Formats: sequence, C-alpha cells, structure tokens
Amino acid sequence: DSPRAQLLIVDLDHAQSAKFATGEVDSHGRPVLRTPTPEEVVEVASARGFGENGPLLHMVPDSVRWCTAFKVNSRLVEFYRSGRVFLCG
Repeated sequence: DSPRAQLLIVDLDHAQSAKFATGEVDSHGRPVLRTPTPEEVVEVASARGFGENGPLLHMVPDSVRWCTAFKVNSRLVEFYRSGRVFLCG
C-alpha cells in the first residue's frame, strides 16, 4: 500500500528453519514450518543486517503485513537430452 513498502524474501538453512518446525513432515519427508510471528521476522531480518540498526531497511513488528513459508520444488534428471529428445518444462 505504501510507496515505501518492501518485499523481504529470506532463505533459511536447516539450522535457522529448525526454530519454526512444527514436528510434522510433508509428503516428501521435509519438515513443515509454522508461520513466523512479526517479531521473529524482524529478528531474522536484523540478524541479516536489516532492521532497526540495519543500513537499508527500518522494520518494526507492527509493520509486517503478510508472512508465509514456501519451498522451492525442483527436481533434476540425469539427462536433459537423449538423441533428438530434449526435456522441457
């Protein structure tokens, strides 16, 4: 809504995401994560160099409007090409 609004995407490694684990696993055996609170978003952003004392972004918990977790679903194949057949899509 604001012309000063920011989009923050944070990739969490296994150790960082453990804090948000629900104890459940998805159909692929990966941990299901809960949605972080606005305070936790600010904490993670501050640890990455943003936040109240960060150089680029001033964040306060009340300013977080939407937060969600997502996983990149990528699969690799052994070969992308076999003769005249090329894997696309």
